[in-house]
Amino acid sequence: MSRVVAAAGLAEPAGYLPGLPYPRLSCDGDAQVQPEERVITADRVAAVRRRLKDHGLHALIVPYSDEHQNEWVGPHNERLRWLSGSSGAGASVAVVTRSTASHVREYAVLWTDARFLQLADEQLDCSWQLRQLRSPLQVADWLVDHLSAGDKVGADPRVVLQQQWEQWYNRMYNENSVELVEVMPGVVDEVWTQGRPDRPRLEATVHRIGQRGQIWQNRVKAVQKQLQQRRVDGLVLTALDEIAWLLNIRGRDLPYAPLLTAYLVVGLQETVLYVDGGPQRITPAIEAHLKAANCVRNRICVSIRPYEQFWTDLAQPTNRTTMWISNHPRLGASRAVQQAVRRRHDVHQEWSPVIALKSVKNEVEREAMHSAHALDGAAMCELLSFLDAQVAEDGSWTETRVAERVDFFRQHELSFRMTAFPTHVGYGQHGALPHYVPRASSDLLIGKESTVVIDSGGQYENGTTDVARTLHFGAPARVHVEAYTRVLQGLIELSRASVPASMGAHSMDSLARAAVWEGGENYGHPTGHGIGAALNVHEEPNIFYGENAQRLQVGNFLTAEPGYYKKNDFGVRLENVLEVVEKKSLDSPDAPLFYEFRTATLVPFSSKLIDVSMLSPQQRNWLNEYNARVREEVGEVLKAKLHMSAFYWMLNQTLYVPEHCCPRTAGSGAPAAPLEALLLVLLGAPALAAALRPRTVLNMYYASGYLCYDFSVSTS
Repeated sequence: MSRVVAAAGLAEPAGYLPGLPYPRLSCDGDAQVQPEERVITADRVAAVRRRLKDHGLHALIVPYSDEHQNEWVGPHNERLRWLSGSSGAGASVAVVTRSTASHVREYAVLWTDARFLQLADEQLDCSWQLRQLRSPLQVADWLVDHLSAGDKVGADPRVVLQQQWEQWYNRMYNENSVELVEVMPGVVDEVWTQGRPDRPRLEATVHRIGQRGQIWQNRVKAVQKQLQQRRVDGLVLTALDEIAWLLNIRGRDLPYAPLLTAYLVVGLQETVLYVDGGPQRITPAIEAHLKAANCVRNRICVSIRPYEQFWTDLAQPTNRTTMWISNHPRLGASRAVQQAVRRRHDVHQEWSPVIALKSVKNEVEREAMHSAHALDGAAMCELLSFLDAQVAEDGSWTETRVAERVDFFRQHELSFRMTAFPTHVGYGQHGALPHYVPRASSDLLIGKESTVVIDSGGQYENGTTDVARTLHFGAPARVHVEAYTRVLQGLIELSRASVPASMGAHSMDSLARAAVWEGGENYGHPTGHGIGAALNVHEEPNIFYGENAQRLQVGNFLTAEPGYYKKNDFGVRLENVLEVVEKKSLDSPDAPLFYEFRTATLVPFSSKLIDVSMLSPQQRNWLNEYNARVREEVGEVLKAKLHMSAFYWMLNQTLYVPEHCCPRTAGSGAPAAPLEALLLVLLGAPALAAALRPRTVLNMYYASGYLCYDFSVSTS
């Protein structure tokens, strides 16, 4: 599942022009029927405006974010949803203004990316203006146009990245002398006092697999070594997946990632974990794991302190030590953390060292990831075989019902913890919307005329999965088959590639796009992203077209997810997770280092959507080897669970693909028949088989209008 979604291919209302407010549904008159999901938030917005006046502010910025820049926030931190009613995530940002003598009109505006425009339109009441977000600076530009010189805009610095804060501040102040002001705690926190969910108090756990791969003490030592190399005294960690990886602990504080809400400061002499909770959260097992009892300086142990004490400790006088603060563009430290550290310390800014360290999985983590994908592959086979039977007989299956079933089949596995992201199911025109999440108001019946895109993933004790498959429950049209096969070609070409170790990850993007480009199409999202080991489904390194010079490393796991999207018609996406491995060279020891890929995802492709004649012999060979692995590794899981209907379905989807094909008839423009085909005509099949090799069996059959054959050695 790609992190970034392009606007291309998304349905837009007739007459809509980019840059203008999005036309609102049922907002042109008082008597119109309102969408069921619409939330009236006028009282909340009015309360926020009163607090703005108390603070001497003229506007407020509220992003979809929390103190740790998580991709999906927990209920306690759903400030944007409380204020606006919109449940959309991503880079959504709300702005509320109040009336003054210089600008009488009051505004409530929500910017969101293309994925959530329609959802936000149905959820926001008609007092809200809706705009598509294409750049974070759009928010600052709008405020410059609607405020006066000397006006002040408030924002909670705990939930805004330092880089984002600087961009907003510079644009507003330089353009119109509008000032961005820190309000901590935020205005929404001051107003949202009733009905707000508490911070999570769920039990933290030790991640045994991570501990077997590398004990946390050695991970801390690796970080401390980098501190010493840079002559830095400490590292402040705010990203929850980095903390979880470093200490080999997990939690249940977020909806789609097994993480614990905390801050961590790693010093050369002391490591401190700031986390809420009592014995029900930080159990004796966690304390023993972290050697927290009687932890003193100069020992490899972790002191545990209350979550809020993080801020008071940062404010304590120091001898002006130097602290490392991450400036990652998505998972870096917030404005509040940056400012608090700067008051007492010198600051070293660089990506957190944990980002690169955790992206390289050790041997135990690698094998655990592959075992998680085998389990996930078995669950997907159960799902897909079930759907094949059900949709053929029952015409009442909808996108939301299918999404529920996707999650249901994973939950039977004992090591399953949670879904890794909202399950995406899109039929027909919804399949052309990258990362469309079905909901009741837009639910479509799954028919037999078009494709269905299913993109989903699971969080297991031993790893994280992310897989997309495209299905067709009827007789696919030629355009569906060709699109699917081109996307499959792109996936195969990236999966079977050998790349120089010195090549940036972004350079791999064109390998996946080439077949889609050849068909005169493109897709608007990145080709892939790194994936965590029982951590966030999205991490470094990313495969962005034309960007990002990050180098691959042995032990990286990343997705390959090419796609095809025909606007308002249908979509195709196929996604596998790949492991980066070193290519064994037969040349001299001085030969340059090359990498290749070992596929982790083991879910059959849809055989009815593959035009074998479009695949090269090398691509067919890869597909045969992949299918053999699915039969062996996933088949073993299915047989052990006695899920035989899914097992036989899987066998039928992974039949051998002929690696040599010739045209059924020699028509105009048809490629010349190879020598074996001529011999077949002259000698006949039995004679040809006997002439080629003793005990050789000639297998012949038609595929996609071609006479296909392959040879196998008889055991008789």
